[in-house]
Amino acid sequence: MSSKRMLLTLFGSKGCDLCHEAKNTLLKVRKIYPFEFKEIDIQQPENRKKWEKYTFDIPVLHLNGEEIMMHSVDETKLTDTLKKKLAE
Repeated sequence: MSSKRMLLTLFGSKGCDLCHEAKNTLLKVRKIYPFEFKEIDIQQPENRKKWEKYTFDIPVLHLNGEEIMMHSVDETKLTDTLKKKLAE
């Protein structure tokens, strides 16, 4: 397996059903394609800038700091993206 570092960051909030679905999708895909995972609650005071940016767009997913999905996490698109990243 590749030694490429993959960090997926999920921006969302605790009361967001779409964010919970996105997290479940990420955990499912993580069983096949290992990656580091970070979850950020944009409602926390320290994340105010992300709140201002993503208020109406969560869940938002970043791969290594680059935005790759917004409003939902599509399992097929995510696996395709991770495959491509590993092949680079």
